[in-house]
Amino acid sequence: VEKEFQIAVETYKDPGAKSRRDRKYKEIYAKYRCHPVWLFANVVAQAPVFISFFFAVKDLEVKYSSFTTGGILWFKDLSVMDPYNTLPPLAMLSLLGAMEINLRARKEVTEPQQYKIQLGVQRILCFSMIPMVIGLKYPAGVFVYWIGNNCFSLTQVWLLNHSAIRTTFGLPPLTAFVSAQSKKNPMPPLPPPI
Repeated sequence: VEKEFQIAVETYKDPGAKSRRDRKYKEIYAKYRCHPVWLFANVVAQAPVFISFFFAVKDLEVKYSSFTTGGILWFKDLSVMDPYNTLPPLAMLSLLGAMEINLRARKEVTEPQQYKIQLGVQRILCFSMIPMVIGLKYPAGVFVYWIGNNCFSLTQVWLLNHSAIRTTFGLPPLTAFVSAQSKKNPMPPLPPPI
């Protein structure tokens, strides 16, 4: 796919050929069924499930009295906010861990400049969310759920990026990113979203 995009960029360089280049991009997307919008399909599919669990856990104290005594360590009552505000940063760190393991496993298949940008954005996102999450004053049960979910994701990502696991389940190996264009220009032009 990348080779075809590079050919389209080289073929339709001049500014007047923008519409023909865009048409070629659409043809490539259709041929390989790889439109950039599909990158967000996973998030769109999982977001409602995560949000529904989030609000269900938040309101569990109403239905189950054991939710007020089911905690451990410093958060004995899962229906109230963590008294030391340690669970929100742990939730963000576990989220960052899952995202970084996924990104680092794909370092060889990602363009170097794009890798650095993604790594920086992920870190900024996670650390900037800590004050907001503390300020929302969610009950400790929400964060216990969130941390557990992040740890599951972290394990899943680690396993699926392990070569032996990929071979066992018949998944294709991750291939290295090689691009003649990236050697000339560290940030190749991206096709416009359609």
